[in-house]
Amino acid sequence: MQKKDLVSKMNIFFDVIEEIKYSTIYFYNGSCVRMKIDENEEILRIYNAYHFKDHLKQCGFFFDSTDNAWTAHPVSLVFVDKAILKRLLLSTPKTDILEVFKFILSFSQKMHAKRSTSSNEHDNTQVLA
Repeated sequence: MQKKDLVSKMNIFFDVIEEIKYSTIYFYNGSCVRMKIDENEEILRIYNAYHFKDHLKQCGFFFDSTDNAWTAHPVSLVFVDKAILKRLLLSTPKTDILEVFKFILSFSQKMHAKRSTSSNEHDNTQVLA
């Protein structure tokens, strides 16, 4: 699945359903992963995703043993606004969870590069790779 396809599938649902906080996403072996944004929408938790621990670590998640979930706080997910988080939760059930993680990682790298540039206003010579 191309990133454009994943984004377009997420966009289909975003404007219609605003209040969903849970979504179940199936991946290849029939297991499921549950994502949750907490009530104030500042923490993203992913449950039942141990097999994807390496991908989650790359995306800035850490394992919270008290909640038994992979967790990301705004500090590590500063690049993902509320709209993007909702789109991830509203992605279609058949979406491959690895594609979601890849999308998070790719998006974070681009936004981090942009934020690094904009926060460094005094250095106009900085060039993005």
